[in-house]
Amino acid sequence: MNIEKAIGQFIMIGLEGTRLSNIERKFLKEIKPSGVVYFKRNIESPNQVAHLSQDLFSILKNPLIGIDQEGGRVARLTYPFTEFSANAHLGNYYNKTRKLDLIHKKAKAMASELKAVGVNLNFTPVVDVHSNPKNPIIGDRAFGVSPSLVGKLAQETIKIYRRERVVSCAKHFPGHGNTTSDSHKVLPTVKASKALLMRREVVPFKFAISAGVPMIMTAHVIYPSLDPKNPATMSKCILGELLRQKLKYKGVIVSDDLEMNAIAKHQALSDAAVQSMAAGVDLLLVCKSLDEAMNIYDALSRASRKGILSTKNLETSLSRIIKLKNRYIKTTFMAPQKKIGMWSRHQKWANEILAYA
Repeated sequence: MNIEKAIGQFIMIGLEGTRLSNIERKFLKEIKPSGVVYFKRNIESPNQVAHLSQDLFSILKNPLIGIDQEGGRVARLTYPFTEFSANAHLGNYYNKTRKLDLIHKKAKAMASELKAVGVNLNFTPVVDVHSNPKNPIIGDRAFGVSPSLVGKLAQETIKIYRRERVVSCAKHFPGHGNTTSDSHKVLPTVKASKALLMRREVVPFKFAISAGVPMIMTAHVIYPSLDPKNPATMSKCILGELLRQKLKYKGVIVSDDLEMNAIAKHQALSDAAVQSMAAGVDLLLVCKSLDEAMNIYDALSRASRKGILSTKNLETSLSRIIKLKNRYIKTTFMAPQKKIGMWSRHQKWANEILAYA
């Protein structure tokens, strides 16, 4: 296994627009990143998204094509895709009915629509517990305030995505629900004791792991009771000792976007990337700048050559990524010729969920 030639597999990038530019094509062909993350800036129509995915499949081998399609205020795909409401509404539904049918239907509908346009990775479910009403970033993105409720609904969501062969991703480890600031803007700190974190924030991740979640996303948050210096994304204590050893997680660990201010305001992203990989991250998100992605690629290459990142650990990370791709990703994707959209049955399910707002 030639790690030097596979460095790009540790990176997922963002694109500028709705079609690949010549610069992006060159980057994809030369660096061969693991895949791409779609944002609203990349979305024009279902058929356009499908053709963009087809283009990516023609350049990259088994690309991960990811998106944040949670429902509610975090949804990159809007009408004519089905617009589901926030996860909190599913929590309300389950609390009132003790039924799981709408949880299953939402996951099935989302997975189906993503597959129709070539997206094979959804950065969902949010398994953060809404434990702080002053939290500006999680709120109704969470299923609720009960760790066991959040864990149960996350578990059911993961099972459906697995059945539909779309990668799901539990986020944000070890829990972003108790922050009072937004990690897109600043680096939050959660001062809860280790005991409290373990019986509240970490509990839903145990549910997710037991359901076989293939990917877990890190939080750009400092937890002094677990690691007084480093945010979770760059913490061996949190990723190595807690997630890998104590919770026995064997899947892919992905960073949240390294270009968020929680990281970018504090150090060079190339240094942050190396530190994150050394801490136990397998896959790095670099969602805005190709220049930064290139800097990170170069930094990982240097760190590999100098032994700062061990060959053994890089090979282990690469094997996790390859295993994930082999399980979930088809080798080709062809955009449908007919018009994509208008999932009336899915809209009916969305309306049923909205009734529990």
